Amino acid sequence: MKYLTLAVLLAVMQTPASAPRKPANPQTRNTQNTESRQAQDKRQAPSDADAKQTIVVRESPSMPKAGKDPWDKAYVIFTGVLVIIGAVGVGCAIVTLWAVRAQVTVMAEQRQVMMGQLRTMQEQISEMSVQSGILQESVGVARSAAKAAQDGATAAKESADAAQRNIALVINKERARLRIEQPVPLPIKPNSNVVITYSLSYYGSTPAFGVDTEVNTLISESKDSPKDVHLKQRIIGLPAVVSAKDILPSYMSIVYNMGDAMKITLDDDIFRKLKEGKMFVHFWGFIKYLDFFDQPRETTFRYRWIPAGPRENWERWEKYGEPEDNRET
Repeated sequence: MKYLTLAVLLAVMQTPASAPRKPANPQTRNTQNTESRQAQDKRQAPSDADAKQTIVVRESPSMPKAGKDPWDKAYVIFTGVLVIIGAVGVGCAIVTLWAVRAQVTVMAEQRQVMMGQLRTMQEQISEMSVQSGILQESVGVARSAAKAAQDGATAAKESADAAQRNIALVINKERARLRIEQPVPLPIKPNSNVVITYSLSYYGSTPAFGVDTEVNTLISESKDSPKDVHLKQRIIGLPAVVSAKDILPSYMSIVYNMGDAMKITLDDDIFRKLKEGKMFVHFWGFIKYLDFFDQPRETTFRYRWIPAGPRENWERWEKYGEPEDNRET
């Protein structure tokens, strides 16, 4: 818009003003013709210096007022319009120029602000680079410290494990151990009682506390001892606090018949079934106590008597059952 306005202004300034045309007046032409004939008559008449000549002065014709051509009016109007348009264009150009100058000023200020921000960012980047270097150094130091701590923790753990092993060795060496050894061979005779003779083993230099025992002896047609039957006999002669001096050379338990718990004598039928391997003598139980370090301990046992017969060549006691039926903690 501003370029179009400037072009119109230049066109107006470069247009030359046309010369005004003389109006065509027929009366003026008639006057000129009359004067020309009078001059011709004077040349033709004889000159008489002394003669008197009467000069008649006539009234001069009135001059008509000069008028303007319609084209002149249009030209003036068009020129005025062009001048107005040029003035408006100049005003718009001046306003646009001031707006451009203001915008340039604002852009210059924004440029200064952006340059300041750029410098600030560069300073921040430099500071962050320094901080990054410090952080990397800190991480390296932290890793070294962590590795040293880990090494120290590993060494401490190894030392603790070694100390724990040493303590475990001392405890295992010094703590009490109670165990029922395998019973002696079982003498079976008709019309007699069946008595199981066994012994206890004691190891350790410290006593066993709170000793609790249970012994079960039973004749049954089942090769496995019943899980739901417990006669709950105690080991006779064993005190609640046991040390090596409290252990007797041997202990005995009477075997009961499962069919009649009060019947302990072998009749001929039971004796025959035992010999034929149709009935079995079972011996099982446990010993529970606390060692000197208040750790609970337990020894379990489970035996059955295998008599000599058609299927077996010799009589013997054998362990049987699950792992927890024969264990020592």
